[in-house]
Amino acid sequence: MDFSTIQALDETIFNAIHPAACTESSFYLFNSFISDYNILLFVLCSLGLYLVGGKRYGYPAVMCMAGFFLAWVLSDQFIKPFFDRPRPYLELGTCTFGSVPSAKSTSFPSGHTITSFTFFFMIYFYAAKERFFVLTAFVIASLVGFSRIYLGMHYLSDVLAGAGFAWVFSSFFFYLTELGLKDYLPAFGFGSAQPMAQPVSTEKQHCPETGQALIQPVKLAEDFAVSAAQRKNAKS
Repeated sequence: MDFSTIQALDETIFNAIHPAACTESSFYLFNSFISDYNILLFVLCSLGLYLVGGKRYGYPAVMCMAGFFLAWVLSDQFIKPFFDRPRPYLELGTCTFGSVPSAKSTSFPSGHTITSFTFFFMIYFYAAKERFFVLTAFVIASLVGFSRIYLGMHYLSDVLAGAGFAWVFSSFFFYLTELGLKDYLPAFGFGSAQPMAQPVSTEKQHCPETGQALIQPVKLAEDFAVSAAQRKNAKS
């Protein structure tokens, strides 16, 4: 499948979805809200996760939003300028309402989809047991992706590529933070520090019933080492 075939398929799907947005209806307003204010919805989702789980989910909530904003910068500053694909409303000359990106803003991949699905993948990686929040994040991310086509800002391939980039970035970011950063955050009240190994006491302990001294493993090993050294010296 070459790029002309993908472009033709993109235009077919785009023309089937977008024309409905040329009439300012309640459905248009809903999609416009989802597209423009998705960050607010994800902030509320993170806050809800923290309120439900307390400090246990403080670290995941912070990392989900950190991944969201980092993916935003990465897509706008590096990924989108590299591909430089015109937006469909400019390329096809279709109608638009509401806030319209500048002509310099490119189409591939969808930055909104990258950030939205990054949040979804991050919350799945960190808090998979909290199914309500995972499902909520998935629904919001999917609605964001659809709204970008509906509003004339992206093709389907832009949205699918955005979800793919989000998965790659989220996986890398998750394992990177799990390997390093997580060890330092308990000092700031997020997560829980791993307990340090406690040294074995070498003091004598006595049986509470008989009063006899109990043999300590460390002391026993030390006595054995001393005896072995004494025997070696005696032979020499």
